[in-house]
Amino acid sequence: MDVLIVIAPAFAVILTGFFAMRFAIVSRTIADHLIAFAYFICVPSLMFSIVARHPLEGLLGRDGRSRTVSAMAAVIANTGFVSLPLLYAVFGAQGVPPAAIANVVIAALMVPLSIMLLEATGGAGGEAATAARQTLQVLKNPMVWPAILGFAFAGLAIPVPDIVESWLDLLGQGLAPCALFAIGASIRAESIRSEARRILAISVFKLLVMPALILAGGLAMGLDPFLLAAAVVCAASPTANTAYVLSVQYRSQEQSVAAAISATTMACVITLPLWMLVLAALWPALFGAT
Repeated sequence: MDVLIVIAPAFAVILTGFFAMRFAIVSRTIADHLIAFAYFICVPSLMFSIVARHPLEGLLGRDGRSRTVSAMAAVIANTGFVSLPLLYAVFGAQGVPPAAIANVVIAALMVPLSIMLLEATGGAGGEAATAARQTLQVLKNPMVWPAILGFAFAGLAIPVPDIVESWLDLLGQGLAPCALFAIGASIRAESIRSEARRILAISVFKLLVMPALILAGGLAMGLDPFLLAAAVVCAASPTANTAYVLSVQYRSQEQSVAAAISATTMACVITLPLWMLVLAALWPALFGAT
């Protein structure tokens, strides 16, 4: 199984953004505009669509800000841009729900927790926020309110009209190309060099330690092989651009996080196929082998 062929298009879009910026084909401000479009338009559309379509029973100070942002870069995975297409390509329709659930967990739990920590350690203006402000900021986040709204639709079994689904799907389709192109356009070799030690630590933890912990814990608990394999793929995905958006919003470690996204995205070209080989060796039947 040639896993590289499966994930190559995503990395080709990143390289397109990198070279388009390097050769001045596009403006240097395009990355910010694309991220804004992806974050405030595409993400809510896709997030609500994913959550609303799944029944609930099927959905299983400054230094403080710096540490929180680094933790986001190490933990928040790019499930939407990497895990979802990879699992779908390898496992077909069966691979979609696990990645969707991972997106929901990140949107409904991990991102709000990160925002609460950022607000508690100074917020965007550098002053500690009240509980009311923290709650409002969490609820206003484009990765949070669509998930909450989607949970409400799913819990109450409210059908989403076909025309609305088509509209949201069309907007959601812009998420991957816009975000991947923006990530490539924001790559700065100088920031990778200047933050080498921090980025190395984040990359090792994100791409090697986390999936290893997930795999070991899942094996110890006797989890279903397919769900465990999907969880490992999600955990082994590179840092999500959501971490960069939040770092910009809260003015903390912007270049470091952008470099971490670049580094983990480039490195996962090697590490993700290796994890897929490990999973294929453990459960060959999942990959069609005998």
